[in-house]
Amino acid sequence: MVQRVPPGGIWEEGVGRMVERQRVVVIGAGAAGSAAATALKQVAPQLDVVVVGAEGRLPYNRTTVNKGLLTGAVGDHEVGMPGIDDLGVSWRLGQRVQAVDPSARLVELADGTRATADAIVLATGANPRPLPAAIDPAAADRVLTMRTASDSSRLREALATRRPSRVVIAGAGLLGAETAGSLHTVGVTVTLVDPAVRPLSRHLGATAAGWVHDEHLPRASTCGRVSPSPRWVPRATRSP
Repeated sequence: MVQRVPPGGIWEEGVGRMVERQRVVVIGAGAAGSAAATALKQVAPQLDVVVVGAEGRLPYNRTTVNKGLLTGAVGDHEVGMPGIDDLGVSWRLGQRVQAVDPSARLVELADGTRATADAIVLATGANPRPLPAAIDPAAADRVLTMRTASDSSRLREALATRRPSRVVIAGAGLLGAETAGSLHTVGVTVTLVDPAVRPLSRHLGATAAGWVHDEHLPRASTCGRVSPSPRWVPRATRSP
């Protein structure tokens, strides 16, 4: 069950208990945060573990966001982590941390709620890097990020309602390359754009990135040809 705390309050679990438990606050409810909370409860069940997450839902399998959820192979109700709600963890969801005071052992949320902590785990993950160029307000609803289940839903809705002839993905790291493959499976023409010469170069190195390029983007160099296969636009061939 998702528990919420009134603004301005202090999180006090089990008021009136004779024995005070140690509390660990985990900041971030993604893969790292939920894994940390699970491990803490397994190793020390007596710990009072509080997990703070910006998304207003329990942790889910994020690897499905740009694959199963995007293609429709799985539904939103199928991506939850089994047993995650039975850990004995206090979830503070739909909340953002605005300050951490290690000396006072306090975590403060944007709504003014504070939590005391004997230890703090930082597992915030990363957010998509925004485009450095200005975006025309009239086109803002067509420039989307891909990180969360909500992002995937927005992209699926855009594909269904707008039926774009081409999708351009800025960034050919793991998320970008996988998203390109997923869109390809549902018949969308994709162009990948990245400063690197090969997709996933910074993750896998030149040799393995070359294998990925040859295996998954075989028609990458076929410029001007309309096909549902993702096209790779390397730095050397892009227009200024």
